[in-house]
Amino acid sequence: MTVGQQHTCAFLCWLAMALAPLAPNARATLPQDKERTLEDGWMLQSSCKVKATGAQISLPDFHTPGWHTTKVPATVLAALVADKTYPDPYFGTNLRLIPGTSYRIGKNFSELPIPPDSPFHCSWWYRREFLIPDSFRGQHVWLDFDGINNRANIWLDGRRIASPNEVAGAYRSYQFEISPPVAHLGRNVLAVEVFAQSDRDFGINWNDWNPAPPDKDMGLWRGVSLRATGPLKLDSPQVLTHFSGEALDEADLTVEADVHNLEAHRATGVLEIDLEGVKLSQSITLRARQTRTVRFTPDQYRNLRIRQPDVWWPRQMGNPALRRLTLRLSGSQGLSDVAWIRYGIREIASELDAEGHRLFRVNGRRILIRGAGWAPDMLLREDPGRLQSEFRYIRDLNLNAIRLEGPMVPDAFYDLADEQGVLVLAGWTCCDYWMDWKKWTPTDLAIARASLRSEILRMRNHPSLLVWMNGSDEAPPRAIEQADVAELQALDWPNPYLTSASEKQVL
Repeated sequence: MTVGQQHTCAFLCWLAMALAPLAPNARATLPQDKERTLEDGWMLQSSCKVKATGAQISLPDFHTPGWHTTKVPATVLAALVADKTYPDPYFGTNLRLIPGTSYRIGKNFSELPIPPDSPFHCSWWYRREFLIPDSFRGQHVWLDFDGINNRANIWLDGRRIASPNEVAGAYRSYQFEISPPVAHLGRNVLAVEVFAQSDRDFGINWNDWNPAPPDKDMGLWRGVSLRATGPLKLDSPQVLTHFSGEALDEADLTVEADVHNLEAHRATGVLEIDLEGVKLSQSITLRARQTRTVRFTPDQYRNLRIRQPDVWWPRQMGNPALRRLTLRLSGSQGLSDVAWIRYGIREIASELDAEGHRLFRVNGRRILIRGAGWAPDMLLREDPGRLQSEFRYIRDLNLNAIRLEGPMVPDAFYDLADEQGVLVLAGWTCCDYWMDWKKWTPTDLAIARASLRSEILRMRNHPSLLVWMNGSDEAPPRAIEQADVAELQALDWPNPYLTSASEKQVL
């Protein structure tokens, strides 16, 4: 059932370190003068029509007559439908009229190659010019991609900063440092050449939930942004909850975040947190280029033992109360980075009952899961009004949970689920390369692990998340399952995780 619908030797060494992507970050809100979304002003064209190199396309004097205009996020086909190049695929038989939609009706397109005569057999270029704000002056400047499907060459100001070997997998996010001289305060040009997923890529699968678009949702399907930090950088904040008793009158909170030292020397700093009145700080020291997870625990800080907490509950069980955490990271040069997130005080556990049935508890209370499968818009377009309407359908159907399999969802979905107390069962898909474990190479395994890390960091702090499933219809082989579990534990995933959505056991 469906509920609707990323010179000198010294300089070259520095450049290699600066452009290497860091681990993906959980999305946290930053001050307006420290982040810029690159949403408007993109140009789009097929590489079959553009006989130029990435080095040429990413220079200011390159001209784009005949290119399509678009916003990001947008898949290639979403952009071409928006500018009327192709008709609305939701009307009548229009989808079958779009070139490249030649797969047999009922077939799983993710398991088939794109036809050679399809306009999406070629790669496509996204191009945008931008200025780095004056407020970024003297800072470390980052270019963030929240999701690219499926592989990409990324060029900036005539230099390639990432290749398809480095940018691979629909569910990964990337951070590239583009501080001067790579990018500068004048006009910069970003060019991204995207390649559609093949039948052996970790991509987006519609299976039997929805017809598949002929471009396989290729493109910049999640946001692109710039951010600025000082020499100490903050990522992936999270608040974890543990109740000391069934009365829920005392909650132990643990706050954690990753801190990066971006400098080539030892650095000291102070991380300050504010949980709506509970203000704490911790001094930290990091080696050159070190990343460390900094934790505030109730054993260290008694103020994190909250009396009479305002608890987050799923809909129909209570109020989905949300709170705010603000983090400020300072170094020797003053304030270096700042962020804030919302969190809920809640704890989820799972067990097997005497008859072998899976039982979930939210804040110690049993809950009956009444859920349905979820599929987003076929072209992955984000529409806040439509999303609100679809959540009203969830309420009207008297559901309390949604199952995500296949296309993952934008951050706005999790935010709305948090606000309305809708539980989310997330996990990988069946019926394509995600489940074809026997064919995986060591490179595939690395991409799958990076994809898992990106998605877990994206969703782990949302109180609406109920469970993560490493498999869907089938359980992964034991070695892959163990690698998945190790990654979840390393990331402090706070909720239950299951081998698969079915009862099949690990091989």
